[in-house]
Amino acid sequence: MESAALGESEPALLTETIGANLDRTVARFPDREALVEFATGKRWTWREFDYAELALIPALRAMRQVHHAGWIAQRWADPAFPAAFPFAAEGRWWEQHVTDLHEAADALA
Repeated sequence: MESAALGESEPALLTETIGANLDRTVARFPDREALVEFATGKRWTWREFDYAELALIPALRAMRQVHHAGWIAQRWADPAFPAAFPFAAEGRWWEQHVTDLHEAADALA
């Protein structure tokens, strides 16, 4: 693993956000590989990456939340699921989930 091989970093990774670390990495290494599309082998550097696509993140995050909750609900009869996802048996989790989705929808409008 590269981070283990290189040792400690400055600033320490635990003291900065993922976003701040990414911004620092992009600024320092704009021509390094940022994204690889496995199916086609196409590769993009940080400089080539289309940052306009970041606008899709909130919609994709909401879609993932819906899919994850649906997957849990659909598989609830499987004995492993109540043990693995005990929070899903609580009404407040579902209420918060719906609230989060309403907030995401409002942000997208």
